[in-house]
Amino acid sequence: MSAKTVALAGNAFLTTVPAGAVEVINDNGLANWTNPNTICSAYFRMASAGSVTVGLNVYLAGSNNSTVRVTINGTTFTVKLAGTTAKTYPVGTVNVAAPGYVKVNLQGVTKDGGFFGDVLGLSVTTTSALVFANDPANYY
Repeated sequence: MSAKTVALAGNAFLTTVPAGAVEVINDNGLANWTNPNTICSAYFRMASAGSVTVGLNVYLAGSNNSTVRVTINGTTFTVKLAGTTAKTYPVGTVNVAAPGYVKVNLQGVTKDGGFFGDVLGLSVTTTSALVFANDPANYY
């Protein structure tokens, strides 16, 4: 079972955006992530029930350490990020009871600089077939 990369571009939306928030989702993923009240929601579809393990492909720019909250289908995990090199941070594993869309929410908790991190995408490992936008140009 190999991990698939689910890019935020084409698969995620800013679902809670406070007044004055500057976060964006662009071709590189979630950027300008400064507001702890902003929530970014990413989606992928599993063709069958089963467990799914999620990781966060991210690097820090403008901070050396941050903590983010990742909620996978209602199960919340806290992930500590450190360093400026892009890498995959393990988030956790959840059981998905039925085929369908899996929602992954991202929310910043603490940071020691200006930004929580730049999120490139999700690393998703499961035995189920996955459906997500994987066209580099994000055309459907």
